[in-house]
Amino acid sequence: MLNTEETREQKTCTACGHDNHPIANFCGNCGERLPVQRFCDQCGEECVQGARFCHACGASLARDGLPQGQERPRGGDPSDSGADGVKAQGISRRMISAFLAMPWRKIAGLETPPASEDPEGLEEPSAGPARPHASERFASLGSPATVRANVCRAMAAMALAVGGQWLLGRGQTIPALGLYAAGIALAVWAFRLNSDDAVPAADPGTAWLLPAKWLAPVLLLPVLPAGLSLTRFLTDPRHPPDSFWLLHFAGILLFIACVYFADRRLAPAGTRLASRLKRLKSSFLGTTEDPRPWRTGERLAAVAVLCVGLFLRLYDLPDFPFGTWYDEADFALQAQRILREPTYRPLFIDSIHGPAHYIYLVSALFWMLPDVTFVIRLASVLLGMLSIAAAFMAGNQLFGRGPGLMLAFLVAVSRWSFNFSRIGMFNIPVTLFAFLGIGFLLRALRRNRLTDYLWAGLLLGFGYNFYLAFTLFLMVVSVFVLRHFVSHFGLLRHQWKGLLVTAMGVLLFLAPLAVFSQEEPDIFFRRTRTVSIFNEYPPDQVVDQLLDSAVKHSLMYNVRGDPNGRHNLPSEPTLAPAAGALFVLGLGISLASLWRRRSLLLVSWLLVMMSGGVFSLSFEAPQSLRAIGALPAVYLLATLPLAQLWQNWRAATAAASAPREQTEDGAGESKGPFALAGLQAALGKFQLPLVRRGPILCLSVVLFAIAAHNYRIYFVDQRNDFAVWNAYSTGETITASVIAENAGNADTDIFVTSHFANHPTVRFVGNAESSYQSVDYTATLPMPLSPDRDALFLMDPERRSFFE
Repeated sequence: MLNTEETREQKTCTACGHDNHPIANFCGNCGERLPVQRFCDQCGEECVQGARFCHACGASLARDGLPQGQERPRGGDPSDSGADGVKAQGISRRMISAFLAMPWRKIAGLETPPASEDPEGLEEPSAGPARPHASERFASLGSPATVRANVCRAMAAMALAVGGQWLLGRGQTIPALGLYAAGIALAVWAFRLNSDDAVPAADPGTAWLLPAKWLAPVLLLPVLPAGLSLTRFLTDPRHPPDSFWLLHFAGILLFIACVYFADRRLAPAGTRLASRLKRLKSSFLGTTEDPRPWRTGERLAAVAVLCVGLFLRLYDLPDFPFGTWYDEADFALQAQRILREPTYRPLFIDSIHGPAHYIYLVSALFWMLPDVTFVIRLASVLLGMLSIAAAFMAGNQLFGRGPGLMLAFLVAVSRWSFNFSRIGMFNIPVTLFAFLGIGFLLRALRRNRLTDYLWAGLLLGFGYNFYLAFTLFLMVVSVFVLRHFVSHFGLLRHQWKGLLVTAMGVLLFLAPLAVFSQEEPDIFFRRTRTVSIFNEYPPDQVVDQLLDSAVKHSLMYNVRGDPNGRHNLPSEPTLAPAAGALFVLGLGISLASLWRRRSLLLVSWLLVMMSGGVFSLSFEAPQSLRAIGALPAVYLLATLPLAQLWQNWRAATAAASAPREQTEDGAGESKGPFALAGLQAALGKFQLPLVRRGPILCLSVVLFAIAAHNYRIYFVDQRNDFAVWNAYSTGETITASVIAENAGNADTDIFVTSHFANHPTVRFVGNAESSYQSVDYTATLPMPLSPDRDALFLMDPERRSFFE
C-alpha cells in the first residue's frame, strides 16, 4: 500500500504542468506519460524506462523496481541479502549469475521494450514488489466496503433486469418496465465510480516520431500503382482486366511495406529481433500486450469458446438448413463462372447486388472442395469463427481480458450470429470487420504505432468490399474519432500522422467501388432503391412508416423478432432472455453516461447500424439481416454490465487478499487480542475464496443459460418449424434433386414449370439444364409427349390447376 509520503506527493506532468495522482502513469489532462526514474540496486546506474536488465551489470530489474514515479537512492543497500541470505562485499550470487548470463540474454533478444498499460486498469500486475498491490490499482473504485456494496447492488440490478425480461416475455409490460427501470437505476449507482473511457495513447509511439518528410513517401508511393489500377478499371468497369487487380494489390502491398519499413526504422534503439517478431505477431493476431501473462484457465477458456462456436456453426450443417436459398445458389453460380472463365474477374456483381469479394472466397473453396451447398456455407462458417476471435480483441481493448472472453462467448453462442454463419451469404463479414476495425483503431489510439493505424484502415476499407451497408460503420468510427480529439485535443499533435495512415488504408479499398458507383450508378444503387422505404410509400406517409419500423426494430431484441424463417424463428426475440436483460442494462448505463467516449461509441454504433433495417421495406420489419451491423454493438452493450461487475469484483478480491498478504510479509500483523486476531484471520480465509470464486460461478450460470436457450431455439424449435423449413427455397431444392436423380435416364422426359426452369437453385443443385424442358403456361395444348417415353412433371403448387 502507498505510504503517507507517497500519498501527499503528486506527479506533475512535464508537458502541461498538471498535478496527477501519485500512482498515475499518464497525465489526465494531456495524456503524456509521466516521468519515471529508476536505478539498479546492484550498481546504482540509471536504467532505461521499462528495461528488464541493467545495461551496466546485467542485474535483473524485474524484482527490485519501485512504483512508478518513486526514486531510489543510487547504489545498493548493503543490508539487503540475496535469495540465499548471503552477500559478501556488495556482490551477490544473483549479480554474478546475471553478469555471466548477460551475453546470452543479448543474443536471445530478451531485452524487450516496456509492455503497454492495461486499457482500463483491469489486469492483474505481474508478481514482485516492482508493482503496487492490486488493491492500489482499484483505489478509484472506493473503499473496500464501498466496492462490496457496489457488487451487491450490481447483482441486484441484474436480477431485477432478468425478472423484467421474464415478465416482458409473458406480456406484463408495465411491471416489466418497472423492474427494468429499477435495475438500470441501481446499476448506474453501483457503477458510478467505474472507468468508462478508452485511455489516450500510452506513449508517443512511432507515429509521433515519423518525420514529415518521410510521411509523404509512405502515403504517396502506393498512390502510383493505385492510380494506374483505376485507369485500367475505367476501360471496362463491369469486367475489369487482370491488370487492374494486379496494380490494385500492388498498391496495397506497397503501402504495407512502406508503413512497416517506417515503423521498423523508428523503433526504439536496442530493440531486438525477438521483440520485433512479437509485435508483428500481435499486430496480426490482434492481441494486446498485457503485463500479466495468460494463465492456464484463461487459455482453456479461450479454447473452449472457440470449440463451442465451431460446434454451433458446423453441427449438422449438411442437413440443416435443408434447402439451398436463392442467393446461395446465385453466389455458387457466380463462383463457378469465375473458375470456368479466366477473363471473368468482376469487382461488383449485379445479380448479388454487391461486391464480389465473398464470391472469390467461395471460388477458392470450390477449387479445393466439391461444388455443393455445404461448401458455400463453409465460407460463412470460417468468417463467423474469425468474428469470435475479433470480438475478443475488441472486448479486450474496451473492457479487458476477462470481459473480452465473455464477449467472445456471447458472440460464439449468439443465435443471431451462428444462424447467418450457417448461410452462404456475404452479411456475416460485417461483424468480423467491425470488431477488427474498432479493435485495431482503439489499439492504435492507445499505442500510437504506425502498424496499428495501418491495419485499422485496411480492415475498415476491406469490410466495405463485402457489404455496402458497412458505410454506416465508417460514419460511426468517424464520430468516435472526432469525439476522442474533442476531449483530448492535445493528442492530435501526436496522432494526426497515424490517422492519415488509417485514412489512406480505407481509401485504397474504397476508391475502386467509388469509381464504379460513378460509372455504373444504376447497377450500384439498384438494390438500395428497390428495398428503400422511400420507394414503398408516398412522401406524406414515409415519416409514420419510419417511426413504426424504428419501434419494431427496437423491440426486435427483447419482444418480437424477425418474422423471416431464414433469419430467425418467426417472431422469437433475437436475444436470449438473459442476454436481452444484460443488453437493456448496458444500454441504460451507456445512456446515463453518454458524454463519455465509450458510451457514445456503443450507442451510436447501435442506432446507426440498426438504421440499415429501419429504412428498408416496412412489411419485412424487423429485419435482422440488414441490421446485422448492430450485432457487435448489441453484445458489447450486453457485456458492459458484466465488465463493470468484473472490475468491482476484482477490486473486492484485491481488498480481501490484502490483509492476508500483508500478514504474510510481516507488515500487517494484528496488534489486538489473540482471540480477535484469530477470528479476523478465519473470516479472511473464508471471505477470500468466496469473493474470488463468486463471479466465475455466477457469470458461468448466466452464460450457460444463454447458450442453452439459443441451442434449444435453433436446433429444436427452429429446425422443426415449417416456416423455417419452407424459407430456404425448399421446393426448388427438392425439384433440383429430382432432376439430378433422373437426368441420366434416357427413357424419361422431364418437364418443369417456368417458375423452376431458370431458378438459381435448380440450376446449381440440378446441375443439368439441358436435361429438362420448360413448360410455358401460354403454350398450345396438347403438350408434345412421346407415347414411348415416360414423362416427369415438376410444377409449383400455384400452377396445379393448370394441369388438372
